[in-house]
Amino acid sequence: MNLPQRKPLDYSVLTQEQFDNEMNKGFNDLREGKVLTSKQVRQNMTARWTGEPTMVKYETDRLIIRDYIDSDLDGLHRLMSDKKNMYFLDDILTDTVEETKVHLHTAVSNSDGHYFCICDRQTGEYIGSVGYTTTSTNPLGKIGHMGFFILPEFHGNGYTPEAAKITLDFAFKEDGYVRITTGCFKDNLPSQKVMKKVGFRKEAEGIKAQYHDGAMKDRLEYAINKDEWPDISNKS
Repeated sequence: MNLPQRKPLDYSVLTQEQFDNEMNKGFNDLREGKVLTSKQVRQNMTARWTGEPTMVKYETDRLIIRDYIDSDLDGLHRLMSDKKNMYFLDDILTDTVEETKVHLHTAVSNSDGHYFCICDRQTGEYIGSVGYTTTSTNPLGKIGHMGFFILPEFHGNGYTPEAAKITLDFAFKEDGYVRITTGCFKDNLPSQKVMKKVGFRKEAEGIKAQYHDGAMKDRLEYAINKDEWPDISNKS
């Protein structure tokens, strides 16, 4: 929907036909679920008028959860090229820095969801990644699928559920999502623990549902709906 650029806003520069066309575009976007949150509108306006994008950034006592930037490439590549650490995510395992750059570009642009960089608050050291991709859109909002993975030296500290909760709060309150799903192979016990600690609800168990490492494996599917999140987050 394109409105006149003249300030203050003056609809009189539009013909009746132009005005009706623009209004119809807006109603069509609403029907198709193409909506922006107030925070996204502010970010877009800031980027348009200043030329500088607004970084989404959250801080806890231990972590910084923020948008990716180009200088995160080294940390992301160390994470995504670690075959042992990426055992259950071998479909996105990278061999070269150039391959990792493609993933970093997706994370920086947030073109199909939102991925955050997890850093140590005190040292700024790269820890890992958490976020979601958009799987579908409807008139009530968006549905996304969450993923998370951190460097092995940071395992066991509770960083992943801490960052995942911040990310879910952003998705539901600021980014227009009404449902977030996630899942893992049944033999991926660490991921199951994270999902339960975050508050995800187990919805399904697929028997020999997906090929991995030479075998058909059972897969678990989890979800949280927006209307469930306030109670879940208050218990955290």
